[in-house]
Amino acid sequence: MLRFIILGGCVSIGMMLSPVVVQAQARQLEIAPEALPSATANSQITPLELNQFSQVIKQLQALEIKNQKKMTDAIKAEGLKPERFVEIEDSIRDPASQPENPITAEEKEKYIKAATRLQEIWQEAQPKREKAVTTQGLTLQRFAQINQVVSQDPALQKQVQQIVGQ
Repeated sequence: MLRFIILGGCVSIGMMLSPVVVQAQARQLEIAPEALPSATANSQITPLELNQFSQVIKQLQALEIKNQKKMTDAIKAEGLKPERFVEIEDSIRDPASQPENPITAEEKEKYIKAATRLQEIWQEAQPKREKAVTTQGLTLQRFAQINQVVSQDPALQKQVQQIVGQ
């Protein structure tokens, strides 16, 4: 999760409109899969809902750009470069992948402090993500249903990209 967020700061706005990124942003809402009704049970998306969904995506993109800056700043405030933070993150997730430069005890301590702050930033943004959905007139569950349908339909993905790009 953190890797996408940190490296995502390097993604251009054009890339942010890709279906993969749209899906990732929708998943940021942390809706438990068991809380979702079957997408096939209600796979009809009205033009209004597609527009609402697209507006939410646009708002999530703006929010995540701000959060990425906060996260990058938090990493730098601990004395780490974002790239080094990612190297340490990767080595923790997969002990077989060790960075070229060994991780020092000091770096590990900085990493832990930075990761804690990143988690706080992530949690602070969650209500804002949810509000982006509800202020557009969608429930979190309906947003997730629409996301599931859009993620499987290239024509709908293109429509969302066009709306978001306006």
